[in-house]
Amino acid sequence: MANEPWGTLALRPGEVTGIAAPPGNGKTGLVTQLVVDALRLHPEARCLVVNVEMTPEKLIERQISRLSGVPFADIAARSLLAARGRPIEDALATLGAIGDRLFFMNEPYDLETIALAIQDVQPTILVIDYVQRIECCGGTLEARIRLNNVMREARIIASAGIAVVLVSAVGRTTSKRNGGYSSRELGLGSFRESSEIEYGLDDAYILADEEGSGENHGPGPRVMVLQHVKSRNHARTDLRLEFDGAVQQFRLLPDRPGNRDGWGSDADGFVAPVDQASASARSRRPALLDIDPWSVDFPGNEPD
Repeated sequence: MANEPWGTLALRPGEVTGIAAPPGNGKTGLVTQLVVDALRLHPEARCLVVNVEMTPEKLIERQISRLSGVPFADIAARSLLAARGRPIEDALATLGAIGDRLFFMNEPYDLETIALAIQDVQPTILVIDYVQRIECCGGTLEARIRLNNVMREARIIASAGIAVVLVSAVGRTTSKRNGGYSSRELGLGSFRESSEIEYGLDDAYILADEEGSGENHGPGPRVMVLQHVKSRNHARTDLRLEFDGAVQQFRLLPDRPGNRDGWGSDADGFVAPVDQASASARSRRPALLDIDPWSVDFPGNEPD
């Protein structure tokens, strides 16, 4: 289950948040974790998820893995589950408590169907994963024009008091051969195919591995950086995260002491790294940032 939180990421009603990452970096897992924890923290919240690549069953299986600690591969294969009955039962009970407020939209994945689903669900949070795959206007428009229409509709939806979260693909970086990605080159301009995405977002984040290679290095936890590359109305704050792909869990890490080589500085909009003493004090006194009504806490280490 989730431990004491170290910090928060805000899903703000009336604003559009974008999260982008190269393939395999866990952007869907991160957003689903945020949504599930938001519903757990806020009984009045309701969420509509529009995911064009993954079935609701697979999304839920990943959250069962996160909440139970049972490897996702075992849950997906229904392998060796009898001996882990209690953790899985607890995870199912946690998800069952929010089940009547978490909705998944089926095909077709177009603006017209999303608008109808919003009328039916009346969500406070809308997740579109991912934005480049949403159709509109009968599927007749060129990709960039279609994305512009999607972004305009996202802002209209947000203006109704809904927190809109858009998951985006990123463009391939120039220094990587054979269509790869370099995490150090990713930024606001990396949201694929449309400057309208960059303009339409209130907050924009890039999720990339801290090493900067952009490659998936296989099993085992990976240290990631959630770069806060744009904020229209609030201060920008980066987060260091550990992603354990085996159980599909993100955990907040203390900031690295000293300068973050390759990730910019205060002049670039990054917050100053904290020293080890500050990180230790924060781990003993976990607190939520009082920003807005839809803050979502990341689990961190248990206090000493």
